Amino acid sequence: MIKDLTIYTGEAWRAESGLELRGASALDVIEFEEDELGNIEDFCHLLVRTRMELAEIPASQIVWICKTQRAAKRYGEAERIDVGDNARIIAMDNESGYLVLKGAE
Repeated sequence: MIKDLTIYTGEAWRAESGLELRGASALDVIEFEEDELGNIEDFCHLLVRTRMELAEIPASQIVWICKTQRAAKRYGEAERIDVGDNARIIAMDNESGYLVLKGAE
């Protein structure tokens, strides 16, 4: 369940990727990552019921971030962003990235 996901702490940096999935859910983004980008291992820990919850959340509520500006700069011009209080970590990749569900701002 989403409430069981780890809370993200620290700074959040992002470089805009340009990927936009209008009308998509958070689960649609995860399935795109798995099916199109081959990032299956990043999401294998997600339980079926967590995936069902993510299907009800708009894609605009999740974001890939890095903890440092330097790490985010690998993807483009990095800016510090606010992911809100109690943002939850959905996944981590092997490039120091975190996919988080934004918390209350």
